[in-house]
Amino acid sequence: PIVGGVIGGLVLIVIAAVAAFYVVTKRYSTIIYNVFAPGLFQYTTIQGVVPNQWKQAVVVPLPKTQPASIDQLRPISLTSQFSKIAEYFALKWILHDVNFDKRQYGSLQGRSTVHALVSLVDTLCRDTDAPSTICSVVATDFSKAVDRVHHHTVILKLLNKGL
Repeated sequence: PIVGGVIGGLVLIVIAAVAAFYVVTKRYSTIIYNVFAPGLFQYTTIQGVVPNQWKQAVVVPLPKTQPASIDQLRPISLTSQFSKIAEYFALKWILHDVNFDKRQYGSLQGRSTVHALVSLVDTLCRDTDAPSTICSVVATDFSKAVDRVHHHTVILKLLNKGL
């Protein structure tokens, strides 16, 4: 109980600090962007170098369950605002140049597993309305897929596709 109370209190303090920081940075984000961003982001893009400060993060343990327990914490990384802005621009550039399949639901803004399930149920219902039709569903769990893929091969394939 003491550990849960201490962890819960620390989490609330961190959340309050992050919220206050978010309000301040949101209020001045236009000024920050207009003054620093164009040259800084252009430099990092051209040079292909990301400043070390952008790579650093404060890792905060966030409880998965309530009451909080030590063995049920997940790490949340709080990165710098500049790295978040740079990530936003990189995402915009990538999404502008890459046409994702309309059936892609993971890791895209405005799409979720609920959308994927609704689409699956819709497809199954439409396809089974036809006489003598059998539908099969094969589910694959790609957990840790990013950790287990050979990154060099992925980069080579992306370069071969011109990305």
